[in-house]
Amino acid sequence: MTTGQVRSVRDLVLDAVLDAAPMMVFAYDRDGTCLFSEGAGLSAAGVAAGELVGANLWEYYADAPDLVERMRRPLRGETFLETDRVGDRTFDTWYLPLGEDADAVTYALGVAVDVTDRARAQEDLQLYRAFVDAAPQFIALATLDGSVLHVNPGGRRMAGIPADVDVTATTIADFLTAEGLKASIELEQPAVVRDGRYEGETTLRHWPTGEGIPVRVASFLVTDPVTGGPLALATVQADMSELAAAREAMQRHVAHQRGLLIHLHEAQDAERQRIAAEIHDDTVQVMAAVNLRLQSLRRSLEPLLPPDRVADLAALDLAVRETVGRLRRMLVELDPPPTTGDDVAAALESAVRTAMDGEQMTSEVVVQITGEPSPIVARTLMRIVREALANVVKHAGALSVRVELREEPGDYVLRVLDDGRGITAPGDIGPLHRGVRNMREQADSLGGSSTITARPEGGTVAEARLPHLLGHPGQALAGPSPRLFLEQVMESITDAYCALDADWRYVYMNRAGYTLLNREPADSVVGKVIWEEMDITPEFEAAYRRARDEQVPVEVVGYYPPWDRWIHNRVLPTAGGLSIFARDATEERRRGQLAGVGRDVVTAVTGPVERADALRAALAALVAGWPIAGARLVDTHGAVLAEAGDVGGTGRQVPLQVSRITVGQAELFGEVAPVDDEMMQLIALRLAAGRSTDGSTDRDGAERAEPATDLARSGGHGPDPS
Repeated sequence: MTTGQVRSVRDLVLDAVLDAAPMMVFAYDRDGTCLFSEGAGLSAAGVAAGELVGANLWEYYADAPDLVERMRRPLRGETFLETDRVGDRTFDTWYLPLGEDADAVTYALGVAVDVTDRARAQEDLQLYRAFVDAAPQFIALATLDGSVLHVNPGGRRMAGIPADVDVTATTIADFLTAEGLKASIELEQPAVVRDGRYEGETTLRHWPTGEGIPVRVASFLVTDPVTGGPLALATVQADMSELAAAREAMQRHVAHQRGLLIHLHEAQDAERQRIAAEIHDDTVQVMAAVNLRLQSLRRSLEPLLPPDRVADLAALDLAVRETVGRLRRMLVELDPPPTTGDDVAAALESAVRTAMDGEQMTSEVVVQITGEPSPIVARTLMRIVREALANVVKHAGALSVRVELREEPGDYVLRVLDDGRGITAPGDIGPLHRGVRNMREQADSLGGSSTITARPEGGTVAEARLPHLLGHPGQALAGPSPRLFLEQVMESITDAYCALDADWRYVYMNRAGYTLLNREPADSVVGKVIWEEMDITPEFEAAYRRARDEQVPVEVVGYYPPWDRWIHNRVLPTAGGLSIFARDATEERRRGQLAGVGRDVVTAVTGPVERADALRAALAALVAGWPIAGARLVDTHGAVLAEAGDVGGTGRQVPLQVSRITVGQAELFGEVAPVDDEMMQLIALRLAAGRSTDGSTDRDGAERAEPATDLARSGGHGPDPS
């Protein structure tokens, strides 16, 4: 091999390093005149390659005297490493004297590497450490086998850990009470293994006393950002002592209020029974006697009176009989609704039969509940359904009526649907106002709600929601009310959450859900059908329908094109519909996919000796691992080098460049998600490796000659560094 050939290869290697690496190389003489300035790192410093050649560096950086002084030091024979700040970038710079010997330094050389990202990462790490050390919560790291690595100062104070205790000699079990350890084994550890995270409540052991400290815990796996593999266990625990005491006090308060409410309803029922007994024993009996005497008087006087007076007697007789009928119906309404063996379904059937007696209407009763309501709730449900059925009979002009009772988290939901004339506007209830008010008052008395709306297909639906825990003293409440507690929990979690009813309508969505939808809570989705509100992909729709139809939890991760994001859904069936937890899994998916496909592509491009085989293997790995139908690779002249998968039609054109030089082009077909640029760069590097070494191609495909030496590229100033 000749000297010229050695220099040619050397120049190519040096050019590639300068063009690709985040570094810059500069040389200057004793007067500060720049003789050489090259490298990809120059652009980060706001300088173009060769721009400073011929300029005086002492004058150029006159506003940075410390930097000028550092550049003078190698001219005095010093060799050293220094960290320089240029604008908003940080560089590690090696300064070297150049000359025939140490006593005859005529030039200086600087090699600077852009370490901005590393410096920022170190700053972020310092900030994170300061945050963890200052946090009052218990924050700890442990190995995968449970050996503790670190507990922050706030955690040591919370748990009362003595200063002389070396936490690295402890395990997770040392920090838990017996109750907390049981919960960790049965709930926390399986969830972390299965889902990578766990949130809940437990008890932290107070070291001096051994007593339990109630804490809210969030534990999770710390994973490798590239491979996604688990590295350690982390936990953040917040002291809930005050909250637990407040919750216990609130539970006592709620139990007291619930007792008062039960007594109030029992007193109301007793008063209704008293009024009913008085009406039955007095008013109804008197009116019945009046009716009998009136009928006897009418029979006696009919032959003696003119026809108009006989008609008056007949009308009076009818009025008395109708009054007696209304009084008897009032007795039925005042009496506590009957239940058969605490069977609310049988009671509803009976109420419907009574209301439909003599009416030309078909009826249906559907009950989907897991447990019988308390007596107070059952009686209130029956009163509401009686009122709703009376409205249907009197005002709807319907041919059919359907009564539904189902159970949702925290509520019983009663619906009475008819196919009658309906209402034309939310406030257009006309003659129904008294019955609607009665239903609303009944529901409000138990902390529930009642509405009446028009059905899209015609007719009306009356709906009432009543809390199903009311009246069961043996069942603990976790807050002011089950509904309020549920909403507080749902609003505190980071996952998006929504609940759907049996008709696929939203009944609730937390704030994180609206954030994921990129809309404000004021633009509510409640009452809207999910299929009409969102463009649900077949993959997610199949998961939702399977969870509902088979009553099994379903987990699905899929790409959602309208948002250009990967979404992780956990779908849980409920008595009344579905609960859906969702989170953005785009970055997690990208890291995992990038790691897996990247390994396959790297193996391909570095494996086969022949470039054609390597490129075909790389494209095959890309198509197999990424959501893409096919890929084609062409050189700068348009010749096909490799293909994989389905390459029919037109794909997305991706130029392939190395050191700002176009080496070919890729065409990607049927991308579900855009291919990561790093994947294409690996293929570009393998494509460039097979090019000729005596020249290179610019972005327009034209051949250009490479310079002979580095300093020649700067205009020929200074010594030849070879």
